[in-house]
Amino acid sequence: MREVRVKVIDYGPHRNLMLVYRDPINGKRVARSAGTRDLRQAAKRAVELEREINATGFADPAKMTWGAFVERYDRDKLASLAARTQQQSRITLDLFGRLVGIQKLSQVSSEAVTLFARRLRERGQREATVAKNLRHLKAAIRWGHRMGLIPRLPTFEMPKLPRKQMKGRPITREEVERMLAAAKRIRPKDYREWRRLIIGLYLTGLRLGEALELAWDRSAGNIWLDFTGPRPVMRFLAEAQKSRSDDVVPLTPDFAKWIGRLPEAERRGKVFKIRGRGGPMCGYEVSKILTTIAKKAGVFVNDRPAGAHDLRRSFATRWAPRLAPAVLQKLMRHASITTTMKYYVDLDSQQLAEVLWRSRSGRRRRKSDNTTDNTAREREKRGE
Repeated sequence: MREVRVKVIDYGPHRNLMLVYRDPINGKRVARSAGTRDLRQAAKRAVELEREINATGFADPAKMTWGAFVERYDRDKLASLAARTQQQSRITLDLFGRLVGIQKLSQVSSEAVTLFARRLRERGQREATVAKNLRHLKAAIRWGHRMGLIPRLPTFEMPKLPRKQMKGRPITREEVERMLAAAKRIRPKDYREWRRLIIGLYLTGLRLGEALELAWDRSAGNIWLDFTGPRPVMRFLAEAQKSRSDDVVPLTPDFAKWIGRLPEAERRGKVFKIRGRGGPMCGYEVSKILTTIAKKAGVFVNDRPAGAHDLRRSFATRWAPRLAPAVLQKLMRHASITTTMKYYVDLDSQQLAEVLWRSRSGRRRRKSDNTTDNTAREREKRGE
């Protein structure tokens, strides 16, 4: 692409001067009114328009600034992605520009990427965080390459991360009881709602944001309970899903039984009505209070107070011994079966042993029963 040049053209004595240029993407001629008949004023506005268009990314890649590239990537690509992805990408691209000192897009190279990773480590970032930043940077650079802004893709040496299982661990039922007792002391005025949320997270396996969005019917949210079919289900619209797709998930029997006990008068709006001073409490505030409750209850996971996602892990680990991996994947709404399989690997050794021994004893009984039946038939044939 070349830099846009704006010309001043006069279309007649009774019309304002026009600012004319070629659109750098489709090549079409574009004309805008200068809003004046004064040639000096029009020329000044032509220069300003030129600068504005070229600064927003429609420039020769050799001259495009890093800031202009980030603005264009934000406008043309990030705007279509999830809010958390947008936020993390902006942080990464800003860090890359500051830590490496990138001024022009043409300075992006394999050496710059390597230096970025080194500077992140010098700041004390863990390898997992370095890898996350490199993934976001790589996505932006590859998009720039597809758009013709970056002629050659730099090499990305991704960190070799250890294959750990879950970051936390499932919370036991006894620990949940302790959290409920602590919630009563910390939130005495609205304890009922916090009790409902903690139990709900434990029984549904929902992410915290999803739980706060869960409603009794379609009119109150993008995730709602549906009791119209033979079995109750939860319905998800794409806007509320991490996978950005519509989904339907059956309610587990224990959650369906528990939710069915709630009074009919309370079955309006959101299922979990956590409110602050100015209205519904945001997820960040709810998460902070949950960790405060866990700390008060003495429920820790890897030296940190337990949180909402640890309750989700409890749900998955509790159901893992009873369900096939593909069924649990559907229930957890994981994009990859690999994520689901972590819950099978993480099963407590004694719990797994119980499952194995029950299975073994069951097979033995069936074999014995089958042998007895065959022996009885042989005796009948011989007239014994």
